[in-house]
Amino acid sequence: MAQRRIRIVEHMRDVDKLRKGRVTARAFRSALSMCSLNLTLPEYRALERVYAAQGVADHVNYIRFCNHVDPGLWQRKSGARPDTGEHAV
Repeated sequence: MAQRRIRIVEHMRDVDKLRKGRVTARAFRSALSMCSLNLTLPEYRALERVYAAQGVADHVNYIRFCNHVDPGLWQRKSGARPDTGEHAV
């Protein structure tokens, strides 16, 4: 399971070229599918609603999603604050 979590982050980062911590809903679904997490359309939509990127239509905040899947992942990997992905000062 831990390996799968890391792979999700890697797939999300690959499409987040500007490192904003968000990806399109389509890219989010694709990354989950690539990790063998094949969900139903209602399940994808539910996750997209819960982790919607504020102020950006049709985008998912994958940092919040990954943090909830593996609390502390961002702190271990990058020194970032877990809910935002922003680096601690």
